[in-house]
Amino acid sequence: MPMKKVSLILLGFLLFVLYFWLRFLRLRISKPLPFEELSVFSFFTILYICWIFFYILKSLLFTQRSSLQLEQIIEWMFTPIMEFDKYLKSISLLKTFYDKLLGYLIPYLRYMIIDTNYFFKIFWLYPRMILLTALFLDVMWFRQFHYKYLVITIGILLFLNRYIKHSLRTTKQDLLTYYSQYISKVCTGYVPLVLPYEKERLAEDENYNPYEDDEDDEDGEGYVPITTMLLSFEDYIEFATESEVYQNIIREKDRRFCISTRKADDEFWEKHIKQPYRNFRIGFGGEVPKDYTNIFGDQVPSNYYKAYELVEKELDKSEDEAIKKTMDISLIVAYYSKTSTEEIVKYLKILIYTNYLICWLYVLIISIQNLEIEDMIIMLNQSWVKIGVPF
Repeated sequence: MPMKKVSLILLGFLLFVLYFWLRFLRLRISKPLPFEELSVFSFFTILYICWIFFYILKSLLFTQRSSLQLEQIIEWMFTPIMEFDKYLKSISLLKTFYDKLLGYLIPYLRYMIIDTNYFFKIFWLYPRMILLTALFLDVMWFRQFHYKYLVITIGILLFLNRYIKHSLRTTKQDLLTYYSQYISKVCTGYVPLVLPYEKERLAEDENYNPYEDDEDDEDGEGYVPITTMLLSFEDYIEFATESEVYQNIIREKDRRFCISTRKADDEFWEKHIKQPYRNFRIGFGGEVPKDYTNIFGDQVPSNYYKAYELVEKELDKSEDEAIKKTMDISLIVAYYSKTSTEEIVKYLKILIYTNYLICWLYVLIISIQNLEIEDMIIMLNQSWVKIGVPF
């Protein structure tokens, strides 16, 4: 394992332990407001908290790019923890447990995320509302940090929300990578501007229309629309997911068949026929050798046809299972992302984060009079000396 990866795993473990200790396990006592002594560290901590909420509000109110940048920052911050999570899942015993747990949870996640919005409410909205209410009462009414500490353990739900979201995303990507080794192409009903080369043409020419007359048509009868298309496994999953989530169209009924990879053929022949895959190119001038034998005996060519039929049947079953399993995860991830970007959710986030910002700004304003100025001056002087005199 590369040293960089080991470092990320260890850092992820340390951050995970530190987060839980600082957030949920550390003993806290009530603190009156304003702070009697505002240390330089506390001052910059509150200032940083205010900046975070200001940046979140800015991303929600103004530019989509800022929102994407914020998400990228959060992704980067979670990288060590997710590497630690990925390492745990790579352990055989834990991977088996995780796969069984995921299979058990999928129906509940579908219900809570796709059929209803319970997951978003339980793991984001309600915890935020409770924590904000406690903070608002502490700051604006009781002038102390007390009730905030009593309900802070509810923040575990917020952590679980982000962890589950990241874990499902990585699981989806792992499934796409794994099953792409066995499924080369998926044949499904044709939809314009989905095939990669059509997307490339559209990027070059915004007026491109796949249904327009084909210049190379020898009969001069115009373009005859195709009825099917071949997509890679990953492209098919994305296409079917987007169709169901954003267009309410289920593409599974339009799926015709899958083309397996050589790796799949080899492994399934070894598993079910107990011999390597041999393509005799039947129908293309080839024939089964007269001395060919397998688990169905030595009756040529029926033994080969029976073996081929069995393997094809098992491959079809495996491909159906692969698509269903990956689609389940992909739909859950997509529906949750869709819920998180709805207008009503955006306005709720703006309302919640605005109140967070007001509370912390108020704490900063009423406590800044007790800032330990001498410590700050000493710190700034030391920084200035380190920088050096420019002239």
